[in-house]
Amino acid sequence: MERDEREPRDKRVPFMLSQRELEAVDDWAFSHRVRQRSEAIRRLLSIGRTFSAPPDWVETAQHAYYERLRAAREAIIADLFKD
Repeated sequence: MERDEREPRDKRVPFMLSQRELEAVDDWAFSHRVRQRSEAIRRLLSIGRTFSAPPDWVETAQHAYYERLRAAREAIIADLFKD
């Protein structure tokens, strides 16, 4: 979701970070030449949103893997309890 440049940033979201988390944000900001901590956090949130939903092929591959796993489990159970 891209932000409309005319959209005001008038909402505050206060939250707590550990010293280590804050240093990680600051290190990331420095290495990506982002001057403001708030902008670094916005960019990191954007990156996180981009990668939070896997592409369709990942879901398909996972489904195929779990189907093979389920079939193997059922075969093992059937073999254990056969007469």
